[in-house]
Order: sequence, then structure tokens, then C-alpha cells
Amino acid sequence: MIRGERKVDKGVEIIYARLSDRRKFKRDAWGILFAIIVIAMVWFLLSIELWRKVSISFIFLGTYIIILFYSFLRWKKDTNY
Repeated sequence: MIRGERKVDKGVEIIYARLSDRRKFKRDAWGILFAIIVIAMVWFLLSIELWRKVSISFIFLGTYIIILFYSFLRWKKDTNY
């Protein structure tokens, strides 16, 4: 990605790097459905100990929350709020 290149804020854009910070946050926020599905699959499909299920869930959810928070901060910094 070339610095200073315009970011896409309307329409359809497949490449994540070309999205504006607001659109990146929205795409990351919609990913919560994916996170819930993955955590449910860990809990119901894997036959491992409870502490491992909890650990995997916390690691996955914690990482996702950090990514979501970071994209939110970038969006607010971009809008000079």
C-alpha cells in the first residue's frame, strides 16, 4: 500500500488494507459473530479438559477485543475526535 493513497469508505472493497479506518472497525465489529462461532465450536466439539477450553476461549476473545479496540482508536484518531 502506497502512503497517501486514498482509502475506500463507500462501496465494495475486498482488500482490507484499502479500507478507511471506519470501515476497518465495522468489518472487525462484524467479526464478533465469527468469534462466537469459534468459541462455541471449541466448547461443544472438542473433548478436552475444562481449563483448556476456558484458556482457549480467553486467549481467542482477548486477542479479538484488543484488535477491535485498536481499530476503534485508529478510527477515532482518523476523525480527530
